[in-house]
Amino acid sequence: MEENSMEFKLKEMEYIKKIVEKINTISLVGNGQIVDQLKQYV
Repeated sequence: MEENSMEFKLKEMEYIKKIVEKINTISLVGNGQIVDQLKQYV
């Protein structure tokens, strides 16, 4: 069962990598709280 979840996570990361490769720029509009919120995810 752990093996399946690991395989799923790896596939998920592959798909994310393919999507990210197509992104040229990211623009954020808002107040300073956006930066603080993003820092929570990193």
